[in-house]
Amino acid sequence: MSYTLQVAKEIDSFKPTTYQEVISCSEVEKCTMAINEEMESLLKNQTWYLVELPKGRRVLGCKWIFKIKSRSSTEEVVHYKAHVIAKGYN
Repeated sequence: MSYTLQVAKEIDSFKPTTYQEVISCSEVEKCTMAINEEMESLLKNQTWYLVELPKGRRVLGCKWIFKIKSRSSTEEVVHYKAHVIAKGYN
């Protein structure tokens, strides 16, 4: 029996840059599921926790990165991904 390796690749046409763009796009349900998966993963892995902001300090901003993974051979959508990243350059 032989197996074919199905490699996932990213679809470049899907690039919302803000949460507002996500909630107004046609794929809003799948994108919000990806957002929820990312948040659950961050909480499960104890990536961060809420604290009071020390006096005289500023909060770093963050932004969402959205991607769609597809099978390279058929362009069939496999998974929607969302990643939240800190704007560490601020």
